[in-house]
Amino acid sequence: MSTGEKPCCSLPGASAVGASGLPAVAGVYLLVMYLRDSHEICVGGLGLRRFRKGWYFYAGSARGPGGIRARCARHLRPDKRQRWHIDYLTQIAQVQQVWFAEVLTEMSIVSELLRCPKLEQPVSGFGASDSRARSHLFYSRFCPEVSCLTRRMSLYLPE
Repeated sequence: MSTGEKPCCSLPGASAVGASGLPAVAGVYLLVMYLRDSHEICVGGLGLRRFRKGWYFYAGSARGPGGIRARCARHLRPDKRQRWHIDYLTQIAQVQQVWFAEVLTEMSIVSELLRCPKLEQPVSGFGASDSRARSHLFYSRFCPEVSCLTRRMSLYLPE
């Protein structure tokens, strides 16, 4: 298997959360997803978009009831109504990892990801309806090193 192909690349620097799952507290999260094949899908108001095979990173926040646990559990469910841009992508891409933190902001995650030279923002406006950021979605053909960010977050591996 070549570098960057499945299984998920190593994103070191965080402690794993046990099988009991994610915390039910307000915070932010980073979904690490792998898309096996390229797809063209309609993403709500953004219209028809092409998603290339590779790795996707999505920065989000969970401030409502149930916090990080409830929001990420929703993202991991296959049977959900498409409400947010990320809902369309999680229908075709497999979530490999969920990184989370209570003390960071969504914009701090986006800012750190912008510093990663191997990442690009494939869809302008994705997940950024209520943000000044160009996009909250990042892409790389091969899984890049993002430990500059993840060393300040904790890891959850969905089953």
